[in-house]
Amino acid sequence: MLAAALLAACGSDGSDGQNGQNGTSAAVNTTIEPAGENCANGGIKIEVLEDGVVQSGKTQLICNGAAGQQGGQGNPGDPGAAGQNGFNAAIRTTEIEAGAICANGGYKVETGLDKNANDKLDDDEVQADLTKTICNGTTGAAGTNGFNVAIRTTEITEGETCINGGYKIETGLDKNGNNKLDDGEVQAELTQTICNGLNGDAGLNGLNAIAGTTYIPVYEGCTYGANKVSFGIDQNANDELEETEVAMSQYLCADACGEGYDYLDSAQKCVTSRETEEPEGDNCQFGGTKVEYIVDANGDGEIQTSEVVDTKYVCTAGICPNSDEEYVAARGKCVSIWAKVPAGVFTYTMIGYDEVQMEAYSIMKTEVTVEAFKTCVEAGNCTSEHFAIYDANDADKNLCNYGRADHENHPMNCVDFAGAEEFCAFKAGRLPSKAEWTYAAYMTDSGTVSLNIYPWGNSSAGTHCSKANFYDENDSNGQYCDEKRFVSEPVGTAPVGSYPEGATSLGLQDILGNVREMTTQTNGTDIWSMGGSFDEKLLIIYQGSYNAKTRKIPARGFRCVKDPAPSNNDANP
Repeated sequence: MLAAALLAACGSDGSDGQNGQNGTSAAVNTTIEPAGENCANGGIKIEVLEDGVVQSGKTQLICNGAAGQQGGQGNPGDPGAAGQNGFNAAIRTTEIEAGAICANGGYKVETGLDKNANDKLDDDEVQADLTKTICNGTTGAAGTNGFNVAIRTTEITEGETCINGGYKIETGLDKNGNNKLDDGEVQAELTQTICNGLNGDAGLNGLNAIAGTTYIPVYEGCTYGANKVSFGIDQNANDELEETEVAMSQYLCADACGEGYDYLDSAQKCVTSRETEEPEGDNCQFGGTKVEYIVDANGDGEIQTSEVVDTKYVCTAGICPNSDEEYVAARGKCVSIWAKVPAGVFTYTMIGYDEVQMEAYSIMKTEVTVEAFKTCVEAGNCTSEHFAIYDANDADKNLCNYGRADHENHPMNCVDFAGAEEFCAFKAGRLPSKAEWTYAAYMTDSGTVSLNIYPWGNSSAGTHCSKANFYDENDSNGQYCDEKRFVSEPVGTAPVGSYPEGATSLGLQDILGNVREMTTQTNGTDIWSMGGSFDEKLLIIYQGSYNAKTRKIPARGFRCVKDPAPSNNDANP
């Protein structure tokens, strides 16, 4: 070996050797080994791969050990924090008007949680996806009118149905409205047969069936009361159905008040009346008749104080003791209708009178009423061509008072100048001049002239509706005074003397308002009327207007004057 080394050290380099073979690539694959034959409790299988090929001789199994005994239960953990309270549900229902959403209206139902706990559903709590719209259905067609009940009673002769005869009572609906029960209207299941009783062993006749009708003036649902139709056996054989004999009854609405009854509008019921003599006194100055209207609600024929629903007096006319008085039938007494106007000097340049010497005269305290004018017509002194009669269907006459029910104490209107002259002549008087009318309106009870703007003074503040019947220019709603004081008659005249607060010192009523009052001052075919009317704004005393003499208008009336002044002057008519 030493020789070889020495040779090598001294010799040239040897040639390279051949390359060795490449080594193989190694890898490991790990998988779960299921419980089974290789590992009773499962485990992990480790395989070695060389160049991707499993080397079976190098595979290893690592098996899980057997399960250990279960350990004891651990200590419980601490309680968790309390959860928040839940929210109550809330509902809100809103009505929907008829329109695009619901043709006939309906309701919107909104739902949500009442988060602020105020027991209602607020806007920000609504859950839109739960909102429902419920629309009303369309209105059904109107039903047909019902039918009245009708009854037919037929006598049954002796025979198979009733040995001793009797009555067959048939009932049904009067479908053809002829107020009787026809064959085709009978409801068989309601038919009843009432047989006369059998003859007694001793030969006594059996008791007859009997029917009776009693009028009941007051019955619920019946305007004119009802007819009570009763049936039964005539137990005492007196041919009258007595209360103790009634077996059945039916009530049928009457189509008019029964015999002895009249329909009273003020009570809206059928009433009977009782007349007694009324002595001279406050109700009737010269005596008369007291008429009481009675609603016999239980039909017992006994009159109770509580059943008297209205009382009127028909007073006897008399001759009034004083020349300035007139008998007023509506009041049943003599009433002073004239006021005495003393003589004096009247100066008032605004109406064209610088200084006028006025003689004493009398003037009516109120405008001439329909009742007073009627006495002239009935006496033949006032002719029909000079006045118009009330006609509800005529626009020119529907506010006229003559011929209108319950307007006897309203002023006579719709009368022309000639008709007014006829009446004043009938009363031994005449129409006043413009100066006489104005002088009387300004006259005080002390005999002096007070040139106030209105009969009650000079103030224009506030409303004057308590003092005169006119169109109230101070009312913000622009209403007629009459509309607020006489609701049943919205526009038109009021009974004379309805505004005592607006009377003059002499006691003259309605100097302003109600109707314009004619004077004798003319301008061609026109006459001058004073005081204004119910359809005008309030005038001051000296104002007036011209109208044609021949016109018959609702807003114009009159009062009369006469000479000399009567000696008796009653300031409170």
